[in-house]
Amino acid sequence: FIPTTGYYHNFSGGRVVLWDIDGNVNLYDPIDRTWDDRTIESQQQGLPSNLIPATGYYHPHGGGRVVLWDVNGRVYIYDSSTRTWTDRTSAIKTGEAGKLPIDFIPKIGYYHNFSGGRVILFDANGVVYIWNPATNVWSERTSQIVQSGLPAGIAPAAAYYSPRGEVSLWYNINGNLKLYVSSGGTFSQANDFTGIPNAIPALGYYEKIRNKVILWFGDDMYESGDGRNFARFEGSQVLVDFQTFTCNNPGTAQSSCSSSIEPLLGQSCSDMCSNNICTQSQIAC
Repeated sequence: FIPTTGYYHNFSGGRVVLWDIDGNVNLYDPIDRTWDDRTIESQQQGLPSNLIPATGYYHPHGGGRVVLWDVNGRVYIYDSSTRTWTDRTSAIKTGEAGKLPIDFIPKIGYYHNFSGGRVILFDANGVVYIWNPATNVWSERTSQIVQSGLPAGIAPAAAYYSPRGEVSLWYNINGNLKLYVSSGGTFSQANDFTGIPNAIPALGYYEKIRNKVILWFGDDMYESGDGRNFARFEGSQVLVDFQTFTCNNPGTAQSSCSSSIEPLLGQSCSDMCSNNICTQSQIAC
């Protein structure tokens, strides 16, 4: 499974939702800490079977909504009260004042809390529209976005807002990864990120469940607690429960075996724990 679109939403205690290029969707449940394939369920709730997602995001207005755009510019909105998706393209893309142009196709979008909350959409050429939930009006803001310090004529590869109060936009500039950040108002380039490959991320989002910023490069996930210093999780081991055994006071009469369960990678230890009994074997466990 290689995700290309992903987001976090607050429904049912919080969920992470990942989509691949074929429209398959997997959902992470923080209660039982499992990933579930929800592709068929999403279609039963109103999404077309041939959906190819382009970008998605959650916003808290109107009781909370998930908004999903496909690669053809159609938009579907999820209402948690009815557990249904509704095609809202004809209502949002009318070409009239306060609406989106009929031919506008978003490549990436995100929500932030600044100024009462806004949704930001970029198309592939860097044209930007911003939605104000207080007025329910879309406005074209391309020149203002460029004046705020962002590159012109291009959309970010990944974009997200974290409750730490920072918008982060990752750009592919001539094959080089560039990060632009803003705490409201202007953007500045940040060069202090570490721990990620010299490549362009497919998507990024803030995961409120564990208070982490997430970037995906193919099927590799990288996470960060501060949005700058990242560490890699291994493919299928992402957010899976691992039970770690620790040998306390090995080789002594006071030896004992302890364990803990948490959604992290398995770790190696010098001594082996078998059936909760500490042994003197040096086999890794």
